[in-house]
Amino acid sequence: MTKKTKKQGTLLNRFNFLIHTFCDNTTSRPEIGGLFVSPKETCATDSFKLIKVDTPKDLNPADYPVIPNRPKPLSDFKSFILSKEKARDVLNIFNSQKSSIGLPILDNVVITRNDKEMVEIGKTDLESFNSIMSRKIEGDYPNYKELFVERGKFVEIQVNPKFLKEIIDFYVSFVDSPIKSIKIKVPVKENEPIRFYGKRENKQEAQAILMTIKS
Repeated sequence: MTKKTKKQGTLLNRFNFLIHTFCDNTTSRPEIGGLFVSPKETCATDSFKLIKVDTPKDLNPADYPVIPNRPKPLSDFKSFILSKEKARDVLNIFNSQKSSIGLPILDNVVITRNDKEMVEIGKTDLESFNSIMSRKIEGDYPNYKELFVERGKFVEIQVNPKFLKEIIDFYVSFVDSPIKSIKIKVPVKENEPIRFYGKRENKQEAQAILMTIKS
């Protein structure tokens, strides 16, 4: 019988922290004002939008360099809520160290401490180790996993996200109604275009079409 190798550490890249912009900006619910961090994914929501990003799967955490005078990176740690301000501090660590083309595993941070109140997240470039210490946000994070369960029928299409952003950015400035809504029509046939409709309060209308990526 083959002995199962214990996973060494959990890797998180910059995309796991970039979603801090989706955190709630009010103070009414502190738990959603932070980034939920687990061994499998990070998640952020403001109760209107919800996004999660898996932890990287293409690298072996056991290959992460040994960090002198630091505990081994944690793997099956208990999930916690990191403030969006500290998530930005983690991103600053990525920005302060050059991207490693030869060793892509260095383009990740690891968790070296996770006790009852505090967490430490850090990154090495082989020459130095930079980390942030943060107090966890107390509270129970919403059961977001249930919301990601797909139910019913869906029309599945593929589009270029850059082109989609350009269209949406236009409608953000164009629509001036209090609700700020647009209509989106998704075709049943996957290779037909998506259609967008928006109207200003003066009755001026704007229509847009985004061609799908043919599968």
